[in-house]
Amino acid sequence: MRENSVKLSQLIDVLNNRFGTDFNQADQLFFDQIVEAAVNTEALQQAAQVNSVNKFGLLFEKIVESLFVERVDQNENIFARYMNDNAFQNVVSEWLLSEVYKRLSDPDNSR
Repeated sequence: MRENSVKLSQLIDVLNNRFGTDFNQADQLFFDQIVEAAVNTEALQQAAQVNSVNKFGLLFEKIVESLFVERVDQNENIFARYMNDNAFQNVVSEWLLSEVYKRLSDPDNSR
């Protein structure tokens, strides 16, 4: 398997460097929670088993925003940036999509 996903701590580094944010370890937990919630979403579980990552991404895009909205109180800075900055949203969504799909489509890679 080709290893091209960015580790979460590296995602924080990429976001901080690219977007001038100052996210830290606490913010990393927010992304961990999004991944866990997505991995536990039945519709995504089913979609990952029968679709390519591109087709999976179509459903993922619809669900990931609702996962952010559900957690707005936990991290308003990330939420606001995600909702208002398309470039930031694209980087975060691409990473989350890759991580969730990888975990759901390969049972041996679930943790």
